[in-house]
Amino acid sequence: MCGKIENDFHLFFECDFARSVWFSADPPLRADCLTSENDGLQGTLHAILTTSFSDSLLQQVLTRLWYLWKARNDLRFNNKKWSVHRVGFEVMADITASSPLDSIMTMFRSSQIPAPQAHRIQPFRPQQALLTSVNQMNSFSLPTSFSVQEHLQIRIMSLSAAGCSDIAIDPDRAGVGSKVAGMGVFLDLRNSSYACRVHITARVQVPTVILGELEAIFWGVKCTADLLSEPFCWGTDSLLAVQYMQKDLHQVPWRLRAKISQLKLLQRNHPFQVMKVSRRQNAEAHCLARQAKASLSTTSTLVVCNTAAHGPSCPVIAVLLNVLRGSLDLLNVCCSN
Repeated sequence: MCGKIENDFHLFFECDFARSVWFSADPPLRADCLTSENDGLQGTLHAILTTSFSDSLLQQVLTRLWYLWKARNDLRFNNKKWSVHRVGFEVMADITASSPLDSIMTMFRSSQIPAPQAHRIQPFRPQQALLTSVNQMNSFSLPTSFSVQEHLQIRIMSLSAAGCSDIAIDPDRAGVGSKVAGMGVFLDLRNSSYACRVHITARVQVPTVILGELEAIFWGVKCTADLLSEPFCWGTDSLLAVQYMQKDLHQVPWRLRAKISQLKLLQRNHPFQVMKVSRRQNAEAHCLARQAKASLSTTSTLVVCNTAAHGPSCPVIAVLLNVLRGSLDLLNVCCSN
């Protein structure tokens, strides 16, 4: 990749590109401090992976080696040069996508959805079962030839959005790095046992508008998944974000793969559907995002619950702070009727 004589150690640890990749890892590695070897990588890997190394560290090291190899081959055979930043994103996306998934079968055992059948399943076509309300959903008899995932998809299609999210950020411009943006999240929990609405504002740093939209969706659905046990819909006025959520990971631009992987992993653990809504339908989240962007100098977090039924220790606020605090530059969390 740098024009020098290539052996295993040079390709994966000695080349300036490889050293930058390792130094940008978490935790970072000073590859220039490793002892060079001419026959394989056994000694180098033994030096990196001590007797007390964790499975996650082993996974990260091996995945980073794999993507260094992919970057080398892409340059060698396709004349495509990868950036250090891209290798990092690809590694993060790969690790996130391959993380162990919690089973969703517990939810199905407590519902009326039939278990998956052993015989061949016919492709699902939405027009076969168009449900328009929760009441219809409860009284509708689903064909047993549908898979568990298809039954779940039908149920989610019938639900109104549990909330919406938006981002307020300056337009993308070439040569501009990460930008501070305002994030707004609106949760509508009036049809749940909490019987409330929640408004959240925060600051986030993102390099592009679409990554900002995905970041807002991620925190919105993560909060909702921790509060609700059933499947739900989430609204966004970003059509591009919805389209990327529907694609396979390899069809998504590499810069977005890490965040899409996080969303898909969360979706498998707690099924939800991201749907496109109009700006009017997303008005509350849009206003919250603009307020957050206008409050970039604010240094404190305002937390308040005005829902009398929640009492002095609001259960919604407790869950949300457990999810958000320490992960975001949180500005406001307000729970109300």
